[in-house]
Amino acid sequence: CCFFFFQAEDGIRDVERSRGLGDVYKRQEWWRIVLGIPIILATIELLFLLLFFRYETPKGSILNNDRIHCQKMLNEMFTNSARVLREIDDIQKVVDETKGQEVTYKELFGIYFRRAMIVGTVLKIVQVLSGYSAVMLYSTSIFNDPNNPNASLYATVFVGLANTTAVLIFSQIVDKFGRRNLLLTGTFIVIF
Repeated sequence: CCFFFFQAEDGIRDVERSRGLGDVYKRQEWWRIVLGIPIILATIELLFLLLFFRYETPKGSILNNDRIHCQKMLNEMFTNSARVLREIDDIQKVVDETKGQEVTYKELFGIYFRRAMIVGTVLKIVQVLSGYSAVMLYSTSIFNDPNNPNASLYATVFVGLANTTAVLIFSQIVDKFGRRNLLLTGTFIVIF
């Protein structure tokens, strides 16, 4: 909580210096509103999702002994009824095999998950070393120009639009080229 408070306060100081949003942030007490509105909206969204949407999976239906509901969900995904029945049988086999087994932290760091843990850790390290988070967090400070007070605001909007455009483009081609190939290519570009 304190980390977010200091981030919000630093952001207000940056905006005050850049004068990107006018006189709104001139007074110190406005940080409560700037910090409070996203918290209120996130709480409303969370309550809305919890009350009106139930994320159910075919495996969850099998665990609750509701094969009919599982079959309805799988019929929405697959048009072939034979495939739906095979999927239900496969899910039932997995549920029967893992019944009564719980995954412990010792198993999580064991040999079976070691490769996944190493790949996940390396991916996070590469993301941090790429500087993406720093650019997104401090874009108003990075692009601050004393001669043009609105430059940092426009540059931040441009960075956000470039980020959104890249996500939209690559979400369409990820299935064509594969996640692994795109990840290795992107990592190679970041390194060199």
